Order: sequence, then C-alpha cells, then structure tokens
Amino acid sequence: MLGAGAEYPLDPSVSLVGDLALGLAGTPQLQLRGGARYRFAGLDLPVAPYVEGQLVVGQLFGVLGSDLSFFGLRAGAGADYFLTGSMLLGMGGGLEFDRTTGDRPVWFEQ
Repeated sequence: MLGAGAEYPLDPSVSLVGDLALGLAGTPQLQLRGGARYRFAGLDLPVAPYVEGQLVVGQLFGVLGSDLSFFGLRAGAGADYFLTGSMLLGMGGGLEFDRTTGDRPVWFEQ
C-alpha cells in the first residue's frame, strides 16, 4: 500500500486523522480512512504511544472479474517520535474489518 495521511490535533491527547491509500500489488484497491487518535501524552518517554479508530471506505478493482466497493472499521496502535513540534517519525499497525458491496459475478454464489 502506498499512502498519505494527515492529523489535526484537537488537544495534546486527541486528534482527528485521515488517510488515503492505494494498493499496488495483488488486488488493486483505493482506500479512504477517517477517525480519531488518542495519544498517551505526558508519559516521560522519548516516544508517544497511541491508539486509534477509523471508518474505512474503498474500492477493490478486478476482484472475481468485477469491481467491488467496501466499508468497515479499523482499530490501530503505534508510537511516534517527534523530531520537531510539527514533524515526526512513527510506526503503527492495525486490524481492519471490512464488508464488500456491489454486483458479484453470477457464478460467485454457486
């Protein structure tokens, strides 16, 4: 996945987050995610751990001979190291639960 994200802080611990991702290998997909992040601030650590929840919508291209839309929920966790007040290095991961919608090939239900 190739992606870009943005974070808008509401206070030192809570932020609104959004991501746009494009899958380049396997099943090509386009994905848009938006939600909230809670950062554990004030722990006297060199990194700032966080948890987040996001809503997900997207499109899968060329699956079983058709294009399918999907929607779901994503829960994640990670940690950021702040280089400056507005620039950071981070690492995180998540688990996503999705449901596809749209027309499937006739033979799919057999």
